[in-house]
Amino acid sequence: MRRCVNSLLEQSYDKYEIVIIDQSDNINYDYQNSECIKYYHVSEKGLSRSRNLGLQFCEGDFIALIDDDAVYDHNYLKEANETIENTNDVGILAGRIKDPITGEYLLPHMIEANTINIKWNSIFDYCMSAAMIIHKSILSDGFDMDFGIGAQYGAGEETDIVIKTLIEKKRVIYNPALIVYHKSNTDIIDYTRTYNYSVGFGALYKKYYLKNRKILWGWLYIKSLIKSMGGILLYSIGNKKYKRSLYSLKGKIDGFKKYTLGD
Repeated sequence: MRRCVNSLLEQSYDKYEIVIIDQSDNINYDYQNSECIKYYHVSEKGLSRSRNLGLQFCEGDFIALIDDDAVYDHNYLKEANETIENTNDVGILAGRIKDPITGEYLLPHMIEANTINIKWNSIFDYCMSAAMIIHKSILSDGFDMDFGIGAQYGAGEETDIVIKTLIEKKRVIYNPALIVYHKSNTDIIDYTRTYNYSVGFGALYKKYYLKNRKILWGWLYIKSLIKSMGGILLYSIGNKKYKRSLYSLKGKIDGFKKYTLGD
């Protein structure tokens, strides 16, 4: 976490605050005694839970979600502020995440070098929580605590907020000038993590299928299943990517079947 915090303290833009919700076993007294950091140590676990707690202590209009094992470019907040000042109705800014060693992007579409408006057909292509800045009004109800690491459905909490932003007709903007460095770990395939993430996204499809736009969310869900099935057909049995696609497919189906409104 120290490298992450140092990259935030060294930002070229200086009108911001840092709020840390520490769910680890030990209190970090370095951050607890810092004048420029609001530090809170809590015993309850869960990503969405900790973010909701952090929101209570944030004073700014925009909230930058931070991943504690990421490093933020020196001009990350400066670029974000310039975009916000020159753009109307910004709900979310999404940036680029790249591996500091290989230079590879964590999502294939992040190779895009132009600023774009994210629409319904691309909500899964550009937005990852480590590089998202969200208007506080979008977060008035907080994160859905059924979603995210440590919750019943192990992913999808940030995508849930993206969907909410588009429903409220606010703009979701991908700006490649917002750069975050994060190791990709592409050579290590964690099948349990793949399954848990897919359960989260399967449940998220079901949440909005039940709430509204059945045709849209039914189509997006089927499209995601076809993508996983494509990986199964493309790779031979025993191949790591075949197995990952299989776990992904099973997770999406299980999450969709399991989720009910009111979870």
